[in-house]
Amino acid sequence: MIVALERMGSFDTLNELLSDYAVLARNPEQVFAGVVTRNGNGAVTGADVVWPNGVPGRYTATELSTTFAGATDAYEITYGVPAQFTFVQPAITRNASGYPTTIPAIEVL
Repeated sequence: MIVALERMGSFDTLNELLSDYAVLARNPEQVFAGVVTRNGNGAVTGADVVWPNGVPGRYTATELSTTFAGATDAYEITYGVPAQFTFVQPAITRNASGYPTTIPAIEVL
């Protein structure tokens, strides 16, 4: 796939941008901006985001824990509206106390 992007701030390559932003996507609250929607258990189900270079996006929880109310097990965050890229956190595994035991790497689509 060939993607045309303008140079974004201090990033020289698309790979640098995606790599650095995948790190931010690991802790999505860092890019939340504006409206944050929560369910009745307090889990964030959706949020507007703004990436450090000013590009907007959207966070969407794709799997909420059925065992631990308020916990999110998987989500995605778009880069751009419409999405130019999507950062995906595949479902994590939790132990009996609810602590994550396996956290897969962020995928970039």
